[in-house]
Amino acid sequence: MFDPDQILKTELIPKVPGLSAAAAVDGKLVWSRQHGLADLRAKLPVDRQTRFRIGSVSKPLTLPASRCWSSKAGWNSMHPFKSTSPISLTKAF
Repeated sequence: MFDPDQILKTELIPKVPGLSAAAAVDGKLVWSRQHGLADLRAKLPVDRQTRFRIGSVSKPLTLPASRCWSSKAGWNSMHPFKSTSPISLTKAF
């Protein structure tokens, strides 16, 4: 059985100074955990309000998120943007 707490304890907590993880179902938060320090120098703990810089972690999330959004909006993400856009990017800039 999938146990997110066990994964945090064995795989993540030993490797990072601080983390926040959450899961939502149908837009409702169903699980949330925080651990460690948000600021190592000031020794500030991670809490639900802690904001992290995610950097390159967002890249693998961008394509699936855009495909999900585009399919709901009726836009085919496989076509080049300029062929479906109502505005001309070359004229706009």
